[in-house]
Amino acid sequence: MYNLEKFNYPIPGSRLPDFTEELRMQNLKWADKFGLIQTDSARRKLDMTRVDELVARSHPNADFDKMLLFTHFISWLFLSDDHYDEGPLGYNPLGLRRAFDGFLDVVRCRPAPEVNPFTDSLVDIMDRFSMMAPPEWRERLFQSMTLYYSGCVDEATSRLHPEMNSLETYIRLRTNSIGMYPALDLVEIENQSFIDPLCQ
Repeated sequence: MYNLEKFNYPIPGSRLPDFTEELRMQNLKWADKFGLIQTDSARRKLDMTRVDELVARSHPNADFDKMLLFTHFISWLFLSDDHYDEGPLGYNPLGLRRAFDGFLDVVRCRPAPEVNPFTDSLVDIMDRFSMMAPPEWRERLFQSMTLYYSGCVDEATSRLHPEMNSLETYIRLRTNSIGMYPALDLVEIENQSFIDPLCQ
């Protein structure tokens, strides 16, 4: 057991912008518009998550439009995870794969095989990303989303076969399934500084 009397964090925290509350309200309206939240409890859960504050602290150099888009995207990841991975499909790797393949079609500007609130709202997000980033960035996002969904499908498989799990397996799949790589891709849009395709 550790006894930590004092914890020093030498990096100053970023101040929340004045429009953070507007981000919060606009995010809830966006989720309502696309039908992503169907109940009062789901709406409260999204609101209490405060994705707006997470984005504002994670991307302090972004302007309002970028922060709003990032807030929508991160909220979409949370909501789709609640709906798919934490629902009945969380024990159906093949069903998850089919749903996720449809989302990847949207990321690559292809028609989704199934139209629903999640595909419709993802189309909106990707259209706005396309106005802020070059095609090469969207291809990187596709690769990041592929890793993310691969981790989610692996998690579903591990739920069905817990006897096959090991620490190494869990670390690998959680590295992908937490959605770290898509979130990091946003830094390039925030700073309008994009990785040269030759450096990938």
